[in-house]
Amino acid sequence: MRKLLSTLFVATMAVAMSAAETIQINSSLSAAVEITAAGEYLLQGDGSKCTQQILVAENLGDVILTLENVDVEVTGAKDAGVSALVIGAGTTATIKFKGQNILLSSCDPGCGIEAAGNIVLNGDDDATLRCSAKGWAAAIGSTPRPKGKTLVAGDITINSGIIEALADWESPGIGASVDCPMHNITINGGRILAQGGAQGAGIGTGYSQWGESTGSGTITINGGTVEAVAGSNESSWGADDGLVPLGVVSGTKASVEVKINGGSIKAMRSDKSEFTAKPIAATDKSGTSLVLFKTQLANTVAPTRVLSGKVGDVVLGEGGYGMKDVYTDGAGWLYLYLPEMASDVSVELNAEAGSAVENNSVDNVLVIASETGLNISNAEGRQLLVFDISGRQVVAQRVGSNSFSVELNKGLYCVRIGDKTRKVIVK
Repeated sequence: MRKLLSTLFVATMAVAMSAAETIQINSSLSAAVEITAAGEYLLQGDGSKCTQQILVAENLGDVILTLENVDVEVTGAKDAGVSALVIGAGTTATIKFKGQNILLSSCDPGCGIEAAGNIVLNGDDDATLRCSAKGWAAAIGSTPRPKGKTLVAGDITINSGIIEALADWESPGIGASVDCPMHNITINGGRILAQGGAQGAGIGTGYSQWGESTGSGTITINGGTVEAVAGSNESSWGADDGLVPLGVVSGTKASVEVKINGGSIKAMRSDKSEFTAKPIAATDKSGTSLVLFKTQLANTVAPTRVLSGKVGDVVLGEGGYGMKDVYTDGAGWLYLYLPEMASDVSVELNAEAGSAVENNSVDNVLVIASETGLNISNAEGRQLLVFDISGRQVVAQRVGSNSFSVELNKGLYCVRIGDKTRKVIVK
């Protein structure tokens, strides 16, 4: 049943369905979509921008949302706390995503995904989900609470897909915003860029405005390729030159435990230089302390998937250190967290043939190889040049929209957008 609801702040479209149903998310919506019953929902975009919230009610139990080429950007008055997608407390939402999806809030504060309930993110291998926050809000996580108000933090689990989480101010890309309770965050796979706002961690907590207790949480990484970019003055995990605990930004009274059992985790400063002043303070599932072990896969021209291998006595892959969705960076480097060992230890890496891809989000431009060519996001109006391996120019045109596709034959290409060039393999 659908009906229009009016509240003091926002009109909503209520959806209470017993079977899966498609909901169109596009520019024609004049009221927010409110999901009020457990079930499975396909949220389908058509290339147009939707300016209405998607609200999943509290205490629904299990809800499955599939996002397919959804583009949502919401706004609101300052301090209104309007997020693009809200998962209510007491609800567990499995969020599947296909194609290219954007959840963006221009309201100060507002999340891309506000997780008062639990969220599980499952994307297709080449599907993208870009979440962006405004003001004191995490891109994926929580909005700041007014002093004296309790806010519940749901668990955040990432299993697959390509995810960007970009925060704005004093908040993490993924995690707990200003004075919000800390989430339990688990990354099992996927390719993730998490960028904190000023004084916010890439993954972890935001700055504490009132110095209140924000509880405890655990960050667990079992696989995936993670690039965690700190907001200014903080490391990607909340520490700056060892001055504050891992995962917790200065002044925040939270306790965060970090466990790494797999994955490649690249810690970056806000100027995109590597954070090397101190390795991430983490332990594995057995409680052994870990250090950064950086190793390079030779002869790579683009990020390449590594399936298995061995570092000294440590097995990479099945039964050992988790290697699900682990890719090198563009220069072939892996960033593993292993027990301390000799720097000249023997290393064996087994890469997947033909797996090199480019997931380049410099200046928020995203270029992803598909089976038929390239998918380009956030580059509308820029000049696009594509050259094949012989140097012959095969494409020269302006990017016509923020979700743009180019058909290409299989092969290696140099792609230039504006003043940035990246290498891409179309398989």
